[in-house]
Amino acid sequence: MRGGGEAAWAAEEGISGFGVGHASATARYRWGTARASRTHGAYNIPMGEVLFYFLSAMVAALAFVSIYLLVRMVRIYQRARMLETMRGYETILYAALPRISPEEALRDLLRNHRDEALEEVLLRMGEQAEGPMREKVEKLYGLAGFAARRLRELGSRSASRRAEAARRLGRVGVSEAVPRLRDLLNDGDPGVREAAHWALKRMGAGTGTGEMIGE
Repeated sequence: MRGGGEAAWAAEEGISGFGVGHASATARYRWGTARASRTHGAYNIPMGEVLFYFLSAMVAALAFVSIYLLVRMVRIYQRARMLETMRGYETILYAALPRISPEEALRDLLRNHRDEALEEVLLRMGEQAEGPMREKVEKLYGLAGFAARRLRELGSRSASRRAEAARRLGRVGVSEAVPRLRDLLNDGDPGVREAAHWALKRMGAGTGTGEMIGE
């Protein structure tokens, strides 16, 4: 601190003459720091406040990531449980249906079944089974309530739901659905018309007219 600065410091602190030269460096530093704070206080960055907001943002980001990962883990777990359940249903049905009736299978072996898993198994079996086995799969699909549910969905306001219902009925080969599927060949949605045509063709029921599925 030299010249005018030293004089200002001495005047402010009430030090004069010999005392100025012998004032401690620490005292000079404290004075300079205090003066700078008074002069430039308006430009000081509130570091505590910045740190608080930064840490808050970090905590919020970590919480979001944690919730996302938790949801993903739950979904993976649920999917794994469903696949395990489906494998159990497939084992039971492929072993039992050739020897017992669909009514007995549903009553004795699938009493507390999970609808989503059982329907998916029956859809797969409907695609693979032939002859008497396929007839039993169709019967079981109806007994479990899936056929009635999908038949109702053929009249849904949602085009995607109508199309999905048509495909599922076609995969199992629900003969009761044939008249309704033929009606859908005139549906206003091309995706629904295509699904109905596919289902009827798979069931060997015929569409009656090929041009109905076009745009």
